[in-house]
Amino acid sequence: MKIAAVKPFTVGTGPISAFVAAHADPALDRFMIEYISAFVPKDSGKHFNPHVSTGVAPPEYLDTMLAEPFEPFVFSPAGASVYQLGPFGTAAKKLKEFQ
Repeated sequence: MKIAAVKPFTVGTGPISAFVAAHADPALDRFMIEYISAFVPKDSGKHFNPHVSTGVAPPEYLDTMLAEPFEPFVFSPAGASVYQLGPFGTAAKKLKEFQ
């Protein structure tokens, strides 16, 4: 899908429910709205950095994990879905699935 196709549906600001699925930490709201609003100009096209989200963990665990050697791996998608983001930018609410 081209970015231009979704442009009519994008907004720069609004209620948190327009950006992120319901969650219990309103301290994240401003960060999430700014991140999502700026994603296309800052993180798409030649700036896109694909990644795999594996969940959340305590900072101490993550620091230890990041200090260890990492073996690169290759994977291929079996399908694609569009999700409304939740806290930490992870998929929270499935909006559409493509086969």
